[in-house]
Amino acid sequence: MWIGTMNNCTVVSNSASGEGGGAYYCDLTNCIVYDNAAPAGPNHSSFTDFVNYCCTTPAPPGGQGSFTNAPLFVDESAGNFRLQPRSPA
Repeated sequence: MWIGTMNNCTVVSNSASGEGGGAYYCDLTNCIVYDNAAPAGPNHSSFTDFVNYCCTTPAPPGGQGSFTNAPLFVDESAGNFRLQPRSPA
C-alpha cells in the first residue's frame, strides 16, 4: 500500500523495487504487515506516528501497542493466512 490508511488488514508476501514492500507512508491500525520484500524497509517505510496495535518488524516508530512477534499463520506458503490459536496477533 502506498500512501493511505489501513485498518484490520493483512499485508503479506508483497514486494517493491524501492522502499516499503508492505506499506509506504501509511497509517495502520490493527494490521499484520509481515514477510514483505524491498531493498529498504521491506515491511514498512516512512510511517507517520499513527501505527497502533500492529504486528510487523522492525518495530515501527511512534504509535502504541505494536509488536514484532511472528503472526503464526496456519500455512503461509499455501496462502492460508488464518491465525493459529497460539498466535500473538
